[in-house]
Amino acid sequence: MERSLALISGAGRLPALVAERARRQGWRVVAFAFDGAADLDAHADRVVHGRLTEVGPVLAALTAEGAKAAVLCGRFSMSEVLRAPLGSTDAASRDLYHRAGSRVDRRLVEAVIATLAAVGVEVLDQRRFLGDLLAAPGCLAARAPGDDEWAAVRRGLALARVVADAGIGH
Repeated sequence: MERSLALISGAGRLPALVAERARRQGWRVVAFAFDGAADLDAHADRVVHGRLTEVGPVLAALTAEGAKAAVLCGRFSMSEVLRAPLGSTDAASRDLYHRAGSRVDRRLVEAVIATLAAVGVEVLDQRRFLGDLLAAPGCLAARAPGDDEWAAVRRGLALARVVADAGIGH
């Protein structure tokens, strides 16, 4: 039985790269292309166009395709979601937003993953397809940071997490 991978595609070049590599690994790739997604016809076995405010048809197509795995990649413009009055979205979208409890990116992604899991689709890590493009662990500079520099890095990361969790900058 052929494995089908749902490629949840935002804007940029990354979805095409993931699709190409997934096909090399033997996956049948069904790209779900959202607003701003690049043309994926040459890289996917099938392309299904969708809108972030109309999740129902996407879930129906995903189920019909028999995909048991998915990868989220590319840039997603949340402005459509943020501007859309809840009454203008479909029932599946409203359920997703309700499950998220917020329209903050992190919470929406968690809700998307939970929604996919509810229909039997596991969300895979992009590194499965792109791992060789990542930097190796270790220091990338001429010298390793000193104790004071590491302390500053830890403070900065802690602050960045607080800012992200608060939704500042959205």
